Amino acid sequence: LWISGVWRAMPPDREWVSGYWAQSDRGFQWMSGYWADEQTTETVYLPEPPDSVEAGPNIAQPSPDQIWAPGCWVWHEGRYAWRPGYWVTAHANWIWVPSHYVFSPRGYVYCEGYWDYPVEYRGVLFAPVYFEPRVYARASFRFAPAIVINLSLFSDHLFVRPSYHHYYFGDYYAPRYYDDGFYASFSLRFGRFGYDPIHVNERYRHRDDPDWDHHVRQTFLDRREHEDARPPRTLALQTARSTSRERSGELSVAVVTSFDQMAKRKDQPVRFQPVAKDEKQEFVKREKDIEQFRGDRRILEAPAPGRPNARPSATPDPARPDNKPDARPDRTNPPDNKPDVSPGRPNKPDPSPPKPDRPDVNPPKPNRPDPTPPKPDRPDANPPKPSKPDSTPPKPDKPDADPAKPNKPDSTPAKPDKPDASPGKPNKPDAGPAKADQQPDKANRPKSPIAAKPADQADKGRAPPKRPEPPKPDPKVEPKPRGNDRGRPDSPQANPRDNSKDDSNDKSKGKDKEKDKKGGG
Repeated sequence: LWISGVWRAMPPDREWVSGYWAQSDRGFQWMSGYWADEQTTETVYLPEPPDSVEAGPNIAQPSPDQIWAPGCWVWHEGRYAWRPGYWVTAHANWIWVPSHYVFSPRGYVYCEGYWDYPVEYRGVLFAPVYFEPRVYARASFRFAPAIVINLSLFSDHLFVRPSYHHYYFGDYYAPRYYDDGFYASFSLRFGRFGYDPIHVNERYRHRDDPDWDHHVRQTFLDRREHEDARPPRTLALQTARSTSRERSGELSVAVVTSFDQMAKRKDQPVRFQPVAKDEKQEFVKREKDIEQFRGDRRILEAPAPGRPNARPSATPDPARPDNKPDARPDRTNPPDNKPDVSPGRPNKPDPSPPKPDRPDVNPPKPNRPDPTPPKPDRPDANPPKPSKPDSTPPKPDKPDADPAKPNKPDSTPAKPDKPDASPGKPNKPDAGPAKADQQPDKANRPKSPIAAKPADQADKGRAPPKRPEPPKPDPKVEPKPRGNDRGRPDSPQANPRDNSKDDSNDKSKGKDKEKDKKGGG
């Protein structure tokens, strides 16, 4: 499945760090891209952060115009410290993306929270396309996307998969998807199992509708039980449904449409203009720069023996489809081609299997030790010597007189305690010492070819709100042991428990919790 590119309105003060394919113990693994702070030129790679201890708001909501930003672990004085959650003043035309971490083979990259555009203002999302292998395998094959997703319906069919840190759009309503870790965005609660800033923004927009939460849940349940209410999986199925509903007089809402039709619409929040010839050449050049940047990041974050966060690379399987997309980026990065080309040579060892036949020619050699067994008889000729110590039994009295000497080694066992203490050194960073072992790994980040304008240069009315000031980290909060099963949200039911409301929309709870305002975030 080919995931088409997008036209993206870049968030202010951010630059895009492109993702790439990296070798892992299972072949190839996709390393996600992320929006980095444009003002920073250095990337800090940190150890894996502890599991979140976020449990939702524990202080009253100051006003209905504020949303809860979940807490997170931050690197503080050579160790991780918990920074509690806090209330942020919301804005209908801006989405607050909270602080989070992005994994790389070299370590975890911390991304501070920032303001981003609502989905419908972010640009154009082209639909994914499935190609037969014989089609894209042709060297001259080129593809230009022409079908786009209707962003006004995007959040209606949006799912999250916290274990993969990705959104999923479309028909994931069947119960089996819940078992595989695909959750409706409204299932997440304040970051305990994950956090969906898009749903939080939608909920804020409908804060004056007391039935909005109930309506969203019931719509989900209806789609889960009725397949015909779900979004179509293909363009052909949408066309068939639209024709059928038009005949019956039902209203049909298109999930996808052609790019040409969308560009002509006057009610779109995004406007389009023709691309001049020189601009096209600039885009072609930028594409090469992006591929070069992607290759530079791959080399920068490649696993190395001396790095604690590096993962051992494995020989990739050339039959895997995700091996093929990596071949195209590597053309612009000759240094990276070598490791990528070598996985394609697993067939060369095939002629070497005859070599195992050579040991078959030399089986007699293992018989050579057979004539030497008589040698063990020699010690049999010397057993009388042990009788000599029998004639000198008094001498053992001397060792009896020297039991203190064996005790000296008993005093030296204290030395083994040192190695016993050394395994404890990894725990010392919790108290602060041994900072040498906890120094974060840093590297200069190449300049990304995809960068937004600074916030102070944004068009009139398009400048983002001021970034909120987070609370200080609390070093007293201890991380919990990391477990494989981090839990999951409850499956939506027809009669859910009365937990759909929370402090972010319930004004009546503000007075009851007024005394808790002095509590932590």
